Amino acid sequence: MTRTFLPICAPLLALALLGGCRDEQAEGPMKPGIYATTNNGIAHRAVFNKDGTYVDMQDNVPKPVAQGKWSRRDGKLCLHEDGAAEPLCAEEKAVGTDGSFSITANGVTQDFKMVAQ
Repeated sequence: MTRTFLPICAPLLALALLGGCRDEQAEGPMKPGIYATTNNGIAHRAVFNKDGTYVDMQDNVPKPVAQGKWSRRDGKLCLHEDGAAEPLCAEEKAVGTDGSFSITANGVTQDFKMVAQ
């Protein structure tokens, strides 16, 4: 994905874990696990870990194309890519009952389908 994890994040990421947000990690539709998503027609796996880190793996690419920390702030899912000045905080919404969710920021929505917990 070459810095396209969550295409809506790219401009803002160019989700350090915020103090006090660790308690909020359990709240919200996104639960730690592995999710399938698509960016510009390219398949990705997003791994959200319980320790507040995430990794974006583009299919058929051996190394992560993005990684960083995630947290929740003001009811939003925030992604802070390693090396980025500011996190991207997006509205998150449950999609169905299978653990899938979507995020919306800057007028763009991206869906994440849970494939493993």
